[in-house]
Amino acid sequence: MENEQTFRAAAEAVTAFLRTQNDWVDELRDGKMFGLLLIDPAATDIATIPQKLLWHANQHTFLVAFSGDIAGQKCHEKFVPPIFDFSQPDGVFRREEREIVNLGKRIEAEANAPEINELEKEIARRKAEAEHNFDALRQQFAENKRRRQQLRNGGQLTDDELDKLTRQSQFEKAELRRQKKLMANELDALGRQLTLRRAALDALKTQRAHRSARLQRWLFGKFRLRNGLGQQQTIGDIFLREGKTPPAGTGECAAPKLLHFANLNHLKATALAEFWYAPDALQNSQNPQPRQHGRFYPPCHAKCAPLLPFLLSGNDVKLCYSDDYDHLPDPEIAYEDKWLIVVRKLAGMLSVPGHASTDSVETRLRRMRPDCPFIAAAHRLDQHTSGLLIVAKDPETLRLTRLLFEHRQVHKRYVALLSRPLDRCRGTISLPLRPDHDRRPLQIVDLQHGKPATTHFEVVGSANQLTLVRLFPTTGRTHQLRVHCAHSQGLNAPIVGDALYGQPAARLMLHAEALALPHPITHQKLEIEWPSEFGL
Repeated sequence: MENEQTFRAAAEAVTAFLRTQNDWVDELRDGKMFGLLLIDPAATDIATIPQKLLWHANQHTFLVAFSGDIAGQKCHEKFVPPIFDFSQPDGVFRREEREIVNLGKRIEAEANAPEINELEKEIARRKAEAEHNFDALRQQFAENKRRRQQLRNGGQLTDDELDKLTRQSQFEKAELRRQKKLMANELDALGRQLTLRRAALDALKTQRAHRSARLQRWLFGKFRLRNGLGQQQTIGDIFLREGKTPPAGTGECAAPKLLHFANLNHLKATALAEFWYAPDALQNSQNPQPRQHGRFYPPCHAKCAPLLPFLLSGNDVKLCYSDDYDHLPDPEIAYEDKWLIVVRKLAGMLSVPGHASTDSVETRLRRMRPDCPFIAAAHRLDQHTSGLLIVAKDPETLRLTRLLFEHRQVHKRYVALLSRPLDRCRGTISLPLRPDHDRRPLQIVDLQHGKPATTHFEVVGSANQLTLVRLFPTTGRTHQLRVHCAHSQGLNAPIVGDALYGQPAARLMLHAEALALPHPITHQKLEIEWPSEFGL
């Protein structure tokens, strides 16, 4: 990282100040991103800048900003102010936000209303009861019909008796139709009540969605950024040019705050860095931390990357950050044609750029194939999983390949080293998964609200209390294999090196070793293998 010594001294100065803020301790324990912007006082009239905003370290001057807010406030002394402060309790944003929150409470109350649950139960009960009675009546009438036929076959009936049998038959047919109609009418009446309740719930959800979207559009219209050329653009306009919608929180990160402030005040900035502050964070599998305290990270990919080209126009500012993955070699090519590349992804490398690093298989391939105008991964492998990864070289191939995954026409085989012996040699795990919203990026088993997830497995060998298995997922949920191995209702044997669901080790012992699929363009069967080096 360029200017590393200077930025580390600046980060130490900020860290020393933060440790004196006793009221912030609990909040900062969860971690906060801080930005540092070096400025050149010789080329800048800093007399117009409040002295409390100027920090000094190693004979350098810099500005500091934090992402989001601290203690519910977006403005604090010594830190660059927000681009737009919408946190005032009586401001437009907070008022509308409270209304949207209240809508959410009404939705939750309506969704959990006992009347809806009772209606659903009553409909199910009435339907079962009506079908039971209808089946009994139909069986009785069928028996009556059989007896009538026996009487007719006997040939001893008078015309009046035959007419009586015909009328009985007609009555029973009409009675079946009447009972069926009565059952349908009764269920329809209950169904209409349930439909009205659900329609009211859907209307509340639609209202909340529209108001949330309208509030976001209003907010992003208020964030007016200034670049080094003196031009101004709203966040909404910048994202719109790329056909995107800004994610929530766009414009509140440290990097845009610093660059906008410098441009607004005609400051000569030379370098920018952001570091993660979380000295007291719990570093364990129950509370995983995606970032490390004191480490420098690039601006986030989703919120900041689209803004930076505009903010940096007219400036010569270097973006500085650590990159622990420079030592990893470029991914090897296992297969390539004019539509696809299949690479061997090493453990530790991202499939696509992330919030903590722009280094990834995608970015490496773009560098390796500069003449290829389009490079995009068709699926993902976890950062710490090694194995085969399919990358498309044009948008149509990407779309068709993703359809193959969606329709489960891509067959994948993984190999994993498990941390304990198993009591069965093969089987299937079906445990639905959803994100653990309070402990991202963890996934949890949720039998009611989770998405279906199925994995077949077979044991390859075992030794020294470890087990080598092959895993065949038929769905592709996030962390599916890791959870299915670790969960007590799954294999109850975490993968070796799984810091999220087991115990950390030198690496996660999970490897995607085989792919089989019809080629998305030629439809020829494509089979590729990369055997793992795991052994027992």
